[in-house]
Amino acid sequence: MARDIARAIGDLRNEADFWNNLGSALQDLHRFNEAIAVLQRARDLYQQIDDCHSEADAWNNLGLTPRSVHHYDEAITVHERARDLYQQIGDLHREAGAWSNLGLTLREVQQMFEAMHAFQRAAVLYAEAQDDDRRQVLRLLSSARDAHERLRREALARIIGSHS
Repeated sequence: MARDIARAIGDLRNEADFWNNLGSALQDLHRFNEAIAVLQRARDLYQQIDDCHSEADAWNNLGLTPRSVHHYDEAITVHERARDLYQQIGDLHREAGAWSNLGLTLREVQQMFEAMHAFQRAAVLYAEAQDDDRRQVLRLLSSARDAHERLRREALARIIGSHS
């Protein structure tokens, strides 16, 4: 009903907010294909009304869905787009979140060096934003350390394997 009212009075902002909220709810229900279509609609409406901040939020939400269904290349592209938009508008906190989401996706596809960089960048941005969530920064730095350790172990295994 909210969507219909917003549409009837030409309120694109509230219609876009409706689609974005519905997309998040569909993600929570694991109805990923529907969530993708709905979040794309929200993103398009935010673009139409030139709301870069909300558009970036929609991109970031949209990136969570492909990762959930193992479409990692798409998720990486979408998180990079969200990150870039947050950077353009100067939202350090949300840019850090996009870097973190990007790092999680990169880790899923075993791109450990890139994941480590993404986690480190997220931690730096959270610190620059003077984010009070120190646990988040520590978690990200721990994720970066774990990715680095995995890279080190894999390199050692290759070296040892080549000398056998």
